[in-house]
Amino acid sequence: MIEHGYLRNHHILNLRMRSYLVRHIFRISHKHDLLRTTTYLAVHYMDLYFSRVFNFRDQFETVAVAQTCLFIAMKYEEIYPP
Repeated sequence: MIEHGYLRNHHILNLRMRSYLVRHIFRISHKHDLLRTTTYLAVHYMDLYFSRVFNFRDQFETVAVAQTCLFIAMKYEEIYPP
């Protein structure tokens, strides 16, 4: 379960960075015509991961996490992934 206010414990990740990552996931989903459930599942996985892991080296690592969450969601939801 995702804790409410989990972003307060992060040093690199804040609300602005999370909104950037969500927009990034939506852009990739739109570009490849993915299902909406895939996109929402990827954002959910990203929130679950960020609510449990608090130490990141830099912002590029958070982008890699977002892309990995989208990849995992594609494996579950998409019949013909790109």
